[in-house]
Amino acid sequence: MAQILASLSMNKKSNSMKDLNLEDSTSSGSSFSLASSTRSPSQTSFSDDDDQLSPAYSELLKAITNGNLGMVKQMLDYGLDVNFIYDKEQNYSFLHLACLMGHSKVIKYLLDCGANANFVTSDGHQAIDFIQPDDLNTISYMLVKMRS
Repeated sequence: MAQILASLSMNKKSNSMKDLNLEDSTSSGSSFSLASSTRSPSQTSFSDDDDQLSPAYSELLKAITNGNLGMVKQMLDYGLDVNFIYDKEQNYSFLHLACLMGHSKVIKYLLDCGANANFVTSDGHQAIDFIQPDDLNTISYMLVKMRS
């Protein structure tokens, strides 16, 4: 794990994507590689020939879906855009997804990293609309972030 964090830190400083392998030690040891590129992560969100997410954003999407806070932290520390819209048709952000999935710790971390709590989907929903009504701690945390 220390090697992974060191690699992420080194790549963040250079502000370009290098060959990088990340291992997710908390969920079945899956790993992935970010291809060499001189583009920044935000420039590599979709492939050039279709609307497929890049490997980096696909892995972040998977980590958020699974509630894997450790991997979410690593990917965002690497420099991926916390406000990236993963579903261009519906205008869903990673914060919307975390709220839909009910992952309170991931929601709070995304907000702490600057996720836009006021962003509206194409259907007119904010992320807070997807939080379970009984999750009052997350709702109140998000309301504070929405006002700041």
